[in-house]
Amino acid sequence: MLNDPEIDQQHREFARKMLLAYSLLAVLLLPIYQVLDLMWTDGIPSLWWSNAAWRALAVITALFGLLCIFRRQDGQGAPLMLRLLVMNVMLMMFGLFISNYFAPDGNVTLMVNGLIIIIFAAAPACLRGARELLLIFGVPFIATLLLMGWLDQSFRDSSYVLYNVVTSLIIALIISELLFRTRTALFEQQVELRKSAATDPLTGMNNRRFVEPQLHSEIARARRYNKTFSVVMADLDRFKRVNDDHGHNVGDAVLRLLAIRISETIRDEDRAVRWGGEEFLILMPEINAEQALLAAERIRRAVSARPFEIDGLSLSITISLGVAEYAGEENPETLIARADKNLYRAKDEGRNRVCADPS
Repeated sequence: MLNDPEIDQQHREFARKMLLAYSLLAVLLLPIYQVLDLMWTDGIPSLWWSNAAWRALAVITALFGLLCIFRRQDGQGAPLMLRLLVMNVMLMMFGLFISNYFAPDGNVTLMVNGLIIIIFAAAPACLRGARELLLIFGVPFIATLLLMGWLDQSFRDSSYVLYNVVTSLIIALIISELLFRTRTALFEQQVELRKSAATDPLTGMNNRRFVEPQLHSEIARARRYNKTFSVVMADLDRFKRVNDDHGHNVGDAVLRLLAIRISETIRDEDRAVRWGGEEFLILMPEINAEQALLAAERIRRAVSARPFEIDGLSLSITISLGVAEYAGEENPETLIARADKNLYRAKDEGRNRVCADPS
């Protein structure tokens, strides 16, 4: 299983949806069952109140689950609350079973059927599959066996009532594990598809699809917090000549090496992407035009400082760059157009240089 923050987030979103569904079911159905108990218990007050106490535990947990959902839209805390709810519902059913087992007119068969339903209902909600379901079921089950064996000397003879419950557990464990593995594989596949869609296959860099949402986010952040940021557009000089003289395989190798040099030169918080063809864009958060100009100059020197060694060839490669600082633009396209304009000014002025807006 991949250890990826995106997969963790998908698990949290799944847990949040499951918590919402299970909490609503608990809040709606358990009070209805409690009302029906007036008929099922033939008006036995002591058993009715005992059942109410066990169900109240699950209902209260479900209400806290709903509170967690509406307070934390990002899903934080949802996995823990979902486990707590499922565990309390399981504990509730075992409590109802014990109460009915020892009550003179208790409906043991009904509670056994309820246990079976809860086991299968819990299977999809166990985020870690069979091991989690086994723990949630196993702890109250063992406690129930010990309690009943201690209080009822004849329990050994009547323990067959739980046979179907154990059989159902085995089936539910298989279902839970299959659902867990399928869900995790699907999450991993979705993450890989998103990454491949946002990655340039030639250079391994991210592409414009990856950086466009980040540009919108930077604009929103700059407006909200009165911050600034800059973008740099870079373009290889005379790249067509490289392809014409040495072939596209060498040209592709040049682009791959260029991507490496750019990535090695920028800060960790900067985002360099292949914009298209031989053009690259670098997003530089919290940097003004003067600082971005210095950073772009470091990139220019890193590219031209030493030749590109490819298949026995030693190629002198240069790059031109255009810098634009955020100046209140409403969309990334306007900001990028300014950087692009400065890039082509650098080309017109002789290439192998950096240009920014006139001060």
